[in-house]
Amino acid sequence: GLAFSETLTSAGGFPPYTWAISGGALPAGLTLSPSGAISGTPTAAGTAIFTATAMDSSPTPLSASAILTLTVNNPIPTINSLGTTSATAGAAGFNLTINGSGFLSAAQAQWNGTPLATTVVSGSLITVVIPAANLAAPGTFAITIVNPAPGGGTSYAAPFTVTSSCSYGISPASMTIGGASFGTTIAVTATAGCAWTASSNSNFLAIASGASGNGNGSVGYS
Repeated sequence: GLAFSETLTSAGGFPPYTWAISGGALPAGLTLSPSGAISGTPTAAGTAIFTATAMDSSPTPLSASAILTLTVNNPIPTINSLGTTSATAGAAGFNLTINGSGFLSAAQAQWNGTPLATTVVSGSLITVVIPAANLAAPGTFAITIVNPAPGGGTSYAAPFTVTSSCSYGISPASMTIGGASFGTTIAVTATAGCAWTASSNSNFLAIASGASGNGNGSVGYS
């Protein structure tokens, strides 16, 4: 998919030389000019073995041939942007668009190294399915694109953040020591599955029970 140009050279005899392919074939998309320039844009990866022959300009032309090997490698893909870079923990799965370049038809998207269901729309656009299981817990995850060999490789990692959906509250929110509302417990309300811890910042209050929890709970103090 990238432009290529290389010139063959010869020595001896009487220049200029006229070049031609006398056996095998160049990779698809490349041609050999009479002056010896191999150029074009290869359309597929792979290795081609061919024979190139140079004929000189003497009255009785002399020729020489060489068997050559030319390997076309797949490109390393590049991610330019994601359709969105974050989601909330516990959200439903969704389709994510990935914009970039060098995406082959066999390219594979990955989430922290695990393959995702991938649809290659074009060399610059991929869509993937982000399953709900990947959004279950908060964190930052790496999205990459992998092109197969020969050549190929893995793109740089585009970060995707799953943010916490937790919310917290306490009741009562404040108390006056010795007042009518003063007690020995505080109720904690928290989203199911969300962890919390309790600590005292005073030298005359100590946590007696419920120093940590998950979801709703209570903290006892003395």
